[in-house]
Amino acid sequence: MSIAITVRLPKRCIEIIDEMVKAGIFTSRSEAVRFIVRYSLVEGIHKKLLPKKKEESTNIKVCREAEED
Repeated sequence: MSIAITVRLPKRCIEIIDEMVKAGIFTSRSEAVRFIVRYSLVEGIHKKLLPKKKEESTNIKVCREAEED
C-alpha cells in the first residue's frame, strides 16, 4: 500500500530530478523521488538523524542472541 503526500522542494532539486527524467533514468518525478527516499532509508540516513534510544541497543542484543539459539 502506498500513501500520496505533497512535498515542496527547492527549485534546484526539481531541476536535477527533471534532468534525470529527461535522461531516461526515471519515467517521472514521482518515480525519482520515490527512489531517492527509499535509497536514503536503505543507506541508513534515518539512523544518523534520529536520536538513539537506550532500549534499541538492548533489543538488537536480544535479537542476536535469539538468532544464535
